[in-house]
Amino acid sequence: MILLKSMHAKTIVENNISKSFLISWYAESSNYALEINNTKTYDCFNSAAFLYKSSSNKINNCEFKRFGGPAVLVLSSAENGAVTDYAGVETKNSVLESYVNGTEAWFSAMKANSIATQLVSLDNILRTIGKTMLINGKINLMYLAMDSDYLVSKEACLFVDISHNGALNLFSSYNNEFYNSYSSTKAPTFSSENGGVAFTDGKKIYNESVLANSKLLYILYKVKNTTVGLVLELRDI
Repeated sequence: MILLKSMHAKTIVENNISKSFLISWYAESSNYALEINNTKTYDCFNSAAFLYKSSSNKINNCEFKRFGGPAVLVLSSAENGAVTDYAGVETKNSVLESYVNGTEAWFSAMKANSIATQLVSLDNILRTIGKTMLINGKINLMYLAMDSDYLVSKEACLFVDISHNGALNLFSSYNNEFYNSYSSTKAPTFSSENGGVAFTDGKKIYNESVLANSKLLYILYKVKNTTVGLVLELRDI
C-alpha cells in the first residue's frame, strides 16, 4: 500500500510520521515535484520515497530509516535505451538509513540481487585503501538511481540529480567528469561528496585520494545491460 501517490501535481508533505507501507511517498510527473518536509518514515517494504520521472523533488529535515530496498529510489523514464524524462532529488538536513545485504524480499521482487552481490565485491577492493561500505555486514543504501528500462536497456540512461545535504549533484547530466570517466573506462567508478573521480579495474582503486576524507560514496556501475547509480555511507576501517 502506498500512503501518498502524487501524479502530475505539485505536492507538499509537511510534519508527517508514517510506518510499514509498501512506499510512503510516490511521485510521478514530468513537470511537477514532490516536497517532503519535517517528516519521519520507517519500515517500508520498498523505500520511503519512490521518485519516477520526477525532477526537482526536495527532502528537507526528514528522517528515513529501515527499508527493504534503498531509502530513496530515483527512476528516470526511458524507452528503447533513451531517457524520456529525468528524475532528481535534493536532500537537506536529513538522515537516510537503509541497512541491507541483498537477502531482503525487495531485492528478489525487483530482480536486483546482483546489485548487492557486486557491492560486496567492490567492498573488498575498498578495503585495500582502508575504507568500507559495510556496517555489521550490511550497506546503508541511501539512494538507488536507475532508468525504467533497468536490466534491459542497451545504453546507459542514468542522468539524474542527487544532492545530499549540500553535496555535489554527482549523478547529474551536468557532471561530465564523473559520467564520462565511467563511460570511457567501462569500469565501476567512484566519487564522493567532495567531488573528483576514482575507478577500479577489479584489482585496485585508481585516484584513491578522492575517497580519503569522504563519508559518502557515489558509485556508477553496470548491472546486466544497464547502469545503476548508488549513494552509500562510507567509513574508515
